[in-house]
Amino acid sequence: MEYIKSDTMRTLFRLVFVSILLASSSLVLAQETDYLNVQLEQTKKRKATFERELEKIGENTFKATIRTREGFLKAEGIYIFMDEKFMEHGEFVFYHANGNVESRGMYNYGFKIGDWERYTSSGQRKADRFYNPESVNTIRNAMNE
Repeated sequence: MEYIKSDTMRTLFRLVFVSILLASSSLVLAQETDYLNVQLEQTKKRKATFERELEKIGENTFKATIRTREGFLKAEGIYIFMDEKFMEHGEFVFYHANGNVESRGMYNYGFKIGDWERYTSSGQRKADRFYNPESVNTIRNAMNE
């Protein structure tokens, strides 16, 4: 009888251990950190100015938090993974070094579109900048030819 209890306990321990491994590996897949240069393009860790933490929120969609290497918030926004790369796609907010909002607007497959609100580092509103979606379509079509 002791042998059966011991065997059952080993099996139970193995199941718990495997469950913990699977759970932790799915967390790693759901959230990852990569490195960006000054232009917010992917680069190697040693050349990076920023770190981008990606949290999977959909099939190919990720919520991103971009921080300086010192940990200060630079930007937050939505990326889509398409054609083997991450592209800005959705609302983005960029921040000044002091934490105040620098700008806010929308991306469409890596291109800024529409009105972007802009602010000084002290929080004063600046003139909005408009990015014409038709220009984006022209650029996109030229790139695909």
